[in-house]
Amino acid sequence: SSRRKAMEKDIIEMVKHLDKVVGLRQVLKGMINKSLRCVVIARDCYEFVGRRVEENNRDCKIPVYVQSTMKELGTICGIDVGTAVVGIKK
Repeated sequence: SSRRKAMEKDIIEMVKHLDKVVGLRQVLKGMINKSLRCVVIARDCYEFVGRRVEENNRDCKIPVYVQSTMKELGTICGIDVGTAVVGIKK
């Protein structure tokens, strides 16, 4: 739907332009410290990544979006490698 596409575009813009942390370890730390406004997980990431974020989010209750591939997410973040997960800082 067009609303979903608009939301996906908004998420990509957030990842591109806002302060962020990249990678599972940094995202989990940010979730524990409550310094993230949301988390973006790549569609093709390893299952354990999603599980770890989900487990941590039981306490944090922040929005988690599934978006793009690891390669695309890495490119959007401006890094040369793919990334499974990105956290957008508050």
